[in-house]
Amino acid sequence: MKHIFKRALALTMIAVLFAVSAFAAPTFSNVAYDKTSGNLTVNVDGYTGGKDATILVLKAGVTPAKATNNDIIFIDQVTIGAGETVADYVAPIKVRANAVGAAGVNVWVGGDEITTAVPYTKAGETGATEISLADDPAPSEPTYAVEFDKTAVYKTLEAAKGAVKVKKTLDGTVSYLTAGEFTVTETETATNVYTFTVKVGDKVVGTVEGVTITPDVTPGGKTGITGVVRYRRAVGNAYDLAPGALVLITSGKDIVGSAVTGSDGKFEIEVPAGTYRVVVRFALLSADKVTNYANTIITDVAVSDSMVSLVTEGREYIAIEKRLAGDANDDGVVNSNDLNAVKKAISALSK
Repeated sequence: MKHIFKRALALTMIAVLFAVSAFAAPTFSNVAYDKTSGNLTVNVDGYTGGKDATILVLKAGVTPAKATNNDIIFIDQVTIGAGETVADYVAPIKVRANAVGAAGVNVWVGGDEITTAVPYTKAGETGATEISLADDPAPSEPTYAVEFDKTAVYKTLEAAKGAVKVKKTLDGTVSYLTAGEFTVTETETATNVYTFTVKVGDKVVGTVEGVTITPDVTPGGKTGITGVVRYRRAVGNAYDLAPGALVLITSGKDIVGSAVTGSDGKFEIEVPAGTYRVVVRFALLSADKVTNYANTIITDVAVSDSMVSLVTEGREYIAIEKRLAGDANDDGVVNSNDLNAVKKAISALSK
């Protein structure tokens, strides 16, 4: 039967419990502290059935001989069952340890058959082993650093993204993440110039600005846009060559290239590699009138390493359509924007 001794008697009991007849030293089969529950579990083998066994938990560094009442965290006695050899203890020590300011403890055992109190000593150590009661430190957070060689020449965007490295430092250990452990997204800030954003999971760990792509060019060094422009006839669905059509290439709001189609409807405009918008304007001239056609606008035209031949989807040329009635702003569609354009023009005339 287990007996919990009041601390008022603890000091006098220590001398009795730990100074009796000689016996082989017991063996600690388990000593574990659960920092959540505050319980210390101790299992000690080597006793004789029917005999008493005792556990004493003291502030770390204090021996039973020098213990004061303020040093005692827990003391208990159990009687070993008949035919058994193991003493099992579950010591609720957290509250008492906090009360006396114990950051760590030593465990001692004794009993009817033990002459001198025996401390728990971890394998490979000497003397009583301290069991820390402090909370586990918060797990370390890794830090990341993005590395990228801006002096290298990158011919493609994918090659540049593949050159990004992410260095990880955790508890003084440095390693590099594999390609699958981080992501790189790009934002184009100018033609063939990008800013990379690097993430580990959802966390942004760095950016790289001013990444320049320098594509290879075809023999002769030409990159740009070429094509043939045709307009729809007044009657039927046939398309004729459109000489004199104005072709504008824009980047943002800037015109970066322009040309007028020849008698064969062809144009060729050299521009650097990049992504552009192409605007085609055409008016059919006759002896007595001018027939304006709707603007044709083609967006997201990508130029990389050669001349890009531009066509209308489903055709082998750029198709110019008849101007729609009511298309006041010449964007090829009739909607509320045209009404607003008309209102604005009327308002300007009335001033």
